[in-house]
Amino acid sequence: MQICGVVSNILDQLYYPLEHVAWASDKKLLSVRSDKWWTLSTICWVLSVYFCLIKSLRYLSVIRKHKSKLEVERNVGIELAMASRLQLNEILTALRCTSDLIYAIHWLPSGILWSGKLSDLQVGALGTFSSIISLVQSFYSVTNISME
Repeated sequence: MQICGVVSNILDQLYYPLEHVAWASDKKLLSVRSDKWWTLSTICWVLSVYFCLIKSLRYLSVIRKHKSKLEVERNVGIELAMASRLQLNEILTALRCTSDLIYAIHWLPSGILWSGKLSDLQVGALGTFSSIISLVQSFYSVTNISME
């Protein structure tokens, strides 16, 4: 899970300068073609969200196994409740990452999966859905406990 997090962070750090070069090129501040820079930044975005999703699904698996062990034991109500809250948070994270992945792939160059095929309504709905999940997670933040 740590590797997925590190790779996702590296991709996020690569995304921003690539996007800035693309933007600067579009604004004629740099004399390079922006399309390859937009493509590279979008690829970083897609891969970052993909690794976020993989990490979240793996963490869900770990939480589920931990909850199964707790359900067998006695007097672990508080720990079981915390594991349930963490599980809910990871389900929300997985949903957010899935929404972001679908949205990000839409912006890849045409011919790659469903790039460019979503309607404006679908793009807006995915972005809104992802944002609402982020707000809910921020409002109901849970303490991250290690289960490994």
